[in-house]
Amino acid sequence: MVEHLSRKVGQEFINEKENFEALCSVIGKVQDRYAEILAIRGRPNFGNRLNNQRLDELVPQVMQEVHQFLGVEKPVKDPKLSLFWLPSAVYRAGKDGCLVADLGIAGSLIAGITRVIAFNSSGTEILIGGALSIGVGTLAAGASFASNLKDSWKSSNYDPWGEKITIGDKRESVAVQILSHEYTHHLQRQIWGISRMLDTFWLAEGHARGVQQHVSHSFAEAAENPAYELLTLKMILPELKKAYVGACKSIGVRPAASLMNSRGGDRVLDPRVAMGHKTRGIGLAVFSIVEEKGGLDVYKDALKGDFSFLSK
Repeated sequence: MVEHLSRKVGQEFINEKENFEALCSVIGKVQDRYAEILAIRGRPNFGNRLNNQRLDELVPQVMQEVHQFLGVEKPVKDPKLSLFWLPSAVYRAGKDGCLVADLGIAGSLIAGITRVIAFNSSGTEILIGGALSIGVGTLAAGASFASNLKDSWKSSNYDPWGEKITIGDKRESVAVQILSHEYTHHLQRQIWGISRMLDTFWLAEGHARGVQQHVSHSFAEAAENPAYELLTLKMILPELKKAYVGACKSIGVRPAASLMNSRGGDRVLDPRVAMGHKTRGIGLAVFSIVEEKGGLDVYKDALKGDFSFLSK
């Protein structure tokens, strides 16, 4: 058993020659799969918007798939679930946050006009200036709210203290990918405990991302619909490349152009835009390397708390 599971241990693991070569192989394969999906003609079918009824139907399916992949046999406490949902008008017209920003602008104008009318008797010139200030402030708040709301309804997370999975407003195929990731965190919470989960965040994220990759691929094959794994591929490529670039820097080699090129013209594959992915990237890279060299049992072993693969 590895006693000290710091991120530095993971980086050193990746830097080893054999492991570094395995990571290069993994990135090449994921790039090829992503390019293969992008080459399919027609728009991917991401499915219908998720609602609470469909979420209740979908969660047991995802849980079963995750259990099967990880070899979970004993009953596990179910997580709490929450769906962040928006009215259809906002969902359709505000996909880029513009509708809510427009509401902020309208609010600023209404606030300004109301202020002038209400207090006109005390001095129009001064109060018009005050109204404009209020208007600008309301506009800024509206724009900020728009940005935050956009992020909130698109984001999902797992709360280990409340044991709760929150799913953003998503299409069904995307929700499957997110659920598989967040539910893996729930299993980690139940089996590892909060302390281990938080102390080894980089491993927890890498483990969950690896499970997400395989479960989403399984759903994609069953449905004959690559949309079920498209988001996942877009997530893991920059994360793997971030880990790869870090390893190149550590061992003093130039990143290979073949692994840096963005296939399909999607800028998300450029590791320079994968800000904040370093921690997840190292964890995912470690699990991907071990899987490449020895198979899928690494995910089962890790869930049991066996991280001895890091010392091999």
